[in-house]
Amino acid sequence: MNITRSEIRKVLILYFKGQDFTEDQYTKKDKGSIDMMVSHLVNEFKLHLKNSQRTALKKLVSQEIALMKKKGLCRRVTWGRYRPIS
Repeated sequence: MNITRSEIRKVLILYFKGQDFTEDQYTKKDKGSIDMMVSHLVNEFKLHLKNSQRTALKKLVSQEIALMKKKGLCRRVTWGRYRPIS
């Protein structure tokens, strides 16, 4: 897995712009959850990850989301769920 944080950020910015976050809000299928963002990145980059690699990617996504939140690119609505700034 050779994905940089800047690549992750670019994909997540596009993800936030292209998703309808009203569907399945606050359920396991919430599109603003870290797990759903990880799944999107796996699909986008066509990754085949082992559990340990998926855990590492989840950690990177969490760090990148925290940075994006500080930069005003997204906001947290509840613990572990984020939305685009509109």
